[in-house]
Amino acid sequence: LERKQELFKRFAKKLRVLAGEGCVATNIRLLNPLTQVLGFVACDGEVWTPDRIQELYPLNKGAAHKALKQEHVYYPDVTGFQQEKDYYNLIPETKSLWCMRFAVHYDIVGVVSVDWNKTNGCSDQKEKQFRALLVQLERVLEALSDREETLLRALLAPVSMTSELPNVAETLVHSLKDLLSARACSLFLDRNDEQVLKLCATTDPGGGEGEYAFGPATPADRLGITGWVARYRKSVRIRDSKNQDELDSIATLHGVDEELRNARI
Repeated sequence: LERKQELFKRFAKKLRVLAGEGCVATNIRLLNPLTQVLGFVACDGEVWTPDRIQELYPLNKGAAHKALKQEHVYYPDVTGFQQEKDYYNLIPETKSLWCMRFAVHYDIVGVVSVDWNKTNGCSDQKEKQFRALLVQLERVLEALSDREETLLRALLAPVSMTSELPNVAETLVHSLKDLLSARACSLFLDRNDEQVLKLCATTDPGGGEGEYAFGPATPADRLGITGWVARYRKSVRIRDSKNQDELDSIATLHGVDEELRNARI
């Protein structure tokens, strides 16, 4: 995870150098496959404020979402784009804009963007350089992805040799925590007869919740994200657990607004 973050930061800086005079910002956004929302992972340029970096782009808004659908977009003058109904941009200084999607093993995973404070910021030569750099990024990400798969296979080997459930659980949560560089990892067992999740193993020193009820009678404000996942058999990836807009977009996508909007982390 740390390697990827450093890679993205270096890529954003290199992209800005290639963009040349008038470039005020570059950024890389990763696609949440569940919500189809783009979130920033790396930015370069003085225009980036903490509030702008935390922004999640609305569904089907902005040039970056256009790039997801049609490979890349370039606006030599954003004036015309500003009149379109799906226009969305965080940087008022932008006069011209270039975006392109990138993939890992043929799966689209994100978008890179370059903003200039002048019109016609991107030349044919610059675009060739951007594309060449993006190919390098994709190759490195694919190599890291292959390494992660190898590590996961190595993780499953000792777990598969453990016959007792408590040993399996302890091995699994600690291995996953290390592999994913996570703060904590927990494993719950679904006791379907009682509609209660029972904590089986955790790396959290505080222990966390021992049980999560998720039956129909459980109030929304007591359900929790973990209980919500058990109730609806859905997977959820949350980039920022304190961002209500992100929870709202996930809830809307699944059509179970009230339960997830009020769920506690």
